[in-house]
Amino acid sequence: MFDNTEISHDHIRFLSVSPARIRLLSCLDEAPRCPCDLTSVLSLSRRGIQRNLSELVERGWAKKTEGEYHLTTRGTFITRQYSDFLTTLDIIDEYEPFFTHLPDYAHIPSPQWLHDAEIVTATADHPYAPLNEYVNCLHTHTGSIETVHSTLPVLSRFYTDLHRELSERGVDTEILLDQGITDVYRNENPESLETMLSLDTLTLYEHDENIDFGLTLTDRRGFMGAYDSHGQLRASIKCTNPEFLDWAMELYQRYRHASREIELTETVSVRDES
Repeated sequence: MFDNTEISHDHIRFLSVSPARIRLLSCLDEAPRCPCDLTSVLSLSRRGIQRNLSELVERGWAKKTEGEYHLTTRGTFITRQYSDFLTTLDIIDEYEPFFTHLPDYAHIPSPQWLHDAEIVTATADHPYAPLNEYVNCLHTHTGSIETVHSTLPVLSRFYTDLHRELSERGVDTEILLDQGITDVYRNENPESLETMLSLDTLTLYEHDENIDFGLTLTDRRGFMGAYDSHGQLRASIKCTNPEFLDWAMELYQRYRHASREIELTETVSVRDES
């Protein structure tokens, strides 16, 4: 196979050395234009416009027809892919606290799905901002929620009270806990565990390994939380993109299939033995 890596690198260098070039390409992607129009629209010198147009033609990205320049198919592909790449880089930078604190690449959603997502980040002044936003949002939309699938990576009264309340209101709820958390419940607060298990609309599952991320999926939206090594929620996102929701449900089901349902009888027996 022909190795055109150096050619590709040359194209990238050509685009990255001057932001005006991608602006020029984007302008031509909208409609064919003559150099005078491009000079006016882009507020660039006629000489600079002409020089870059000549380069685009030489690379096979544009053609001149009856005094106007238009993109070739190749030029259109390159323009749109490069613009998407720049947008992706912007999202990665904006969502850095979220991506950084997820377990690994397999747990990272595609940045392309997060264009319209909302991120909340913990700060020194507002360390619980992501948690508060999560709780408030679910409270706000309680009336429109019929199902909830959730992973809880930490033991927190805020989470358990919220999901117990949703379940008591008739929301069909599944919650995945890792074994470390369920052991704490069994040993230190078995009554709370029994209360949750006694609800007809709530099912608890136990996973043998650590769950290092938060995920809550409702009927119309998804929430994902990234935690640091101390169990502190550092950032969370809220997203309604269908591709994100499909990916998140597959991730949830992967953990769900490797978990077992916790029965009420086993918690009662543990409490009686103690």
